[in-house]
Amino acid sequence: MTILDMLNKMNENNKLMAKSLEIIKDNYTSLVNDNYELTLDENRELSVKIPSLERRNEYVYKSVAEYPYPLTMCMRISESSNVERYNYMLSKFMDLYRDKLDLLFKDVHIVDTLKAKIVKTKDRIDYVTYYSIATGAIGAVLLIIFNFTNNVKNAITIGIIVFFILALFMQITKESQVKKIVDAYISLIKTEWYQKELNKQYTYLCNFIE
Repeated sequence: MTILDMLNKMNENNKLMAKSLEIIKDNYTSLVNDNYELTLDENRELSVKIPSLERRNEYVYKSVAEYPYPLTMCMRISESSNVERYNYMLSKFMDLYRDKLDLLFKDVHIVDTLKAKIVKTKDRIDYVTYYSIATGAIGAVLLIIFNFTNNVKNAITIGIIVFFILALFMQITKESQVKKIVDAYISLIKTEWYQKELNKQYTYLCNFIE
């Protein structure tokens, strides 16, 4: 049992929270030392029980403040038939880190908004590109089929050139437009470790397709 397990059970119907907790699990579960245990000290405060480096078969207790809160969430809690003990530990944890968790939930929502924005931006760029190409192609066909006056021909020719230049411009600047959006949204992330993780996923975000 872990704090993460308890929160997952409580929020399994809340998609945003479930996704946020899954992100913590993916990033921190593998970093947990199997010998570390989240427990209560003699003052009934949350602490981390770790093997002593000086004495064999003995343990020392360290404050949870010495560890990143997502790591603490993934630390095992010794099995107990006392449900109240689990609830008490969860309550103590939430007293300490509720604000940070709320901030993470908001940050995850920002990233969801970012992904939707990326998809919408790419769709808009592609729409303008294809519309411009189609319009230019129609103009070229009209020049072939109909015998327009020179002024009309010149106007249509200029229009064709403009539309093809627009299509080319949209595709050339597509990547930079998406990067600007990604940079802007990542800068809004307040959870430091999550922002670092997003920077690692920068290429993935820029190439995100729903």
